[in-house]
Amino acid sequence: MPIILAPAHELDTLNTVVKRCLTISAHFGQEHTVLTVDQALYCRLMELKWRVPEYQNKLIPRLGGLHISMNFLKAIADHMDGSGLAEVWVDSGLLGQGTVELVRAGKAYNKGMRAHKLTLQALWRIVAPTFLVFVAEMDKECHDQLSKMAVDANPEQIPEMITFLMQEQFNKLMKDFVDSKSEDVNFIFWWRYMDMVSILLQFTRAQREGLWDLHLHSFSQMLPYFRRYDHLNYARWGPVYLAEMHQLPDPVLEEFQKGNFVVKQSPQRFNQVDPDHAMEWVNGTGKKGGGIVGITKTTSALCRWTLSYNLRTHIAAETHGMYKLCPGSTHLHNEATKSRQTPDRDDENALISTFQGFNMFSSALHPGSAGTLQNIATKDLATTEIQESLLHAKELGQEEMNTFVTERLTVAKECSKPAVSFHEPLHKDNAPTFATLYKVLKGTKDKDKKKSLRQTEMFSNVSLRRMRLVGRLTCLQC
Repeated sequence: MPIILAPAHELDTLNTVVKRCLTISAHFGQEHTVLTVDQALYCRLMELKWRVPEYQNKLIPRLGGLHISMNFLKAIADHMDGSGLAEVWVDSGLLGQGTVELVRAGKAYNKGMRAHKLTLQALWRIVAPTFLVFVAEMDKECHDQLSKMAVDANPEQIPEMITFLMQEQFNKLMKDFVDSKSEDVNFIFWWRYMDMVSILLQFTRAQREGLWDLHLHSFSQMLPYFRRYDHLNYARWGPVYLAEMHQLPDPVLEEFQKGNFVVKQSPQRFNQVDPDHAMEWVNGTGKKGGGIVGITKTTSALCRWTLSYNLRTHIAAETHGMYKLCPGSTHLHNEATKSRQTPDRDDENALISTFQGFNMFSSALHPGSAGTLQNIATKDLATTEIQESLLHAKELGQEEMNTFVTERLTVAKECSKPAVSFHEPLHKDNAPTFATLYKVLKGTKDKDKKKSLRQTEMFSNVSLRRMRLVGRLTCLQC
């Protein structure tokens, strides 16, 4: 379709796009039309669907997976802000300071995903020995079986290990292990971080493999964090999205369960992406040589570039086929190659070394700090309010989401509408985190005190770097 030279969020623009898409669907004998968009357009499409009777049984808007992932990356960054994770990434050489800021803003998607994935793996390698000791004490037979599979380097044993790890017996041991650490607030805090990253990876797997049920489940697990850390648009429209997706027409649901809610370009494995992710790649091609740079103000040239894109893509594909140029192995994912595994392994080892240098999960991180949450890099102690907020972020967010659904999306028997309007403003939680320790509150009597704490933080960082430098020089002299 040609480019529509109008703001995308306006209802008139969206209505034009929907009508054209419905026409194309009808031409191919397709009863329903699925449109995948970001959150800013999703809410407008839903309002349009609710207003126009013709669209209610034909139009199915979907939230784009890429934008969901990027917002959850920002939610993780909000949760971990000031905890010492950024310092670990910088000191280990995994990311530069500028890239860390982009990851914390949820912008650098690929680097953010890799950083969190490697951090999760590093933390598991640190926790695993303690867990194995616990398993040996609780279930010797399970420990022996797990140890035997762990040392077996045969890739064919991986499915067997996955089956073993999914057993109820192992899950109970894992739960008992976490419960045994309930008094160690620093362990619980980082365990919650590992859980958040696991949710993100599950959501990514759902897209890469086209697993519809896992897609919905992992998204539902994100909602409490969206609400707790003031991602209010996703907190408001997330329940609506889930409700819509659980009431899909049978033909659409059947296709989605087959994996046809994601797309792929090459025959490689584990490389499917949401349509909004694919469109970002298309948009990227327009910013390169041969793209739309320099012609955006010439309507005719812009339309020619857009309308001929499919034809140029077809020509490129035929050229690759003529010269038998394979885009890559159909059996091996890019991240499974040695060229990728080697730097990943080196960065993972660097992360482990940095975490251990910070005395990760040590019971004596800070004198007199037993039972107190602290920044692993600067050793700053969290207040009681911050500690309770961080350790119970999911529960607090889930409670608010339950209230939201009950008050705004549920109609009591004796009522004709929900108790609270769906569009009523949502209040911000401004959930306290480690970063709250260093905020300057203008116009309050505590301003000087807050400034002093910020200076203390800066001094701690400088002192920490000096201590590391002295330690390295001492090692060199030895």
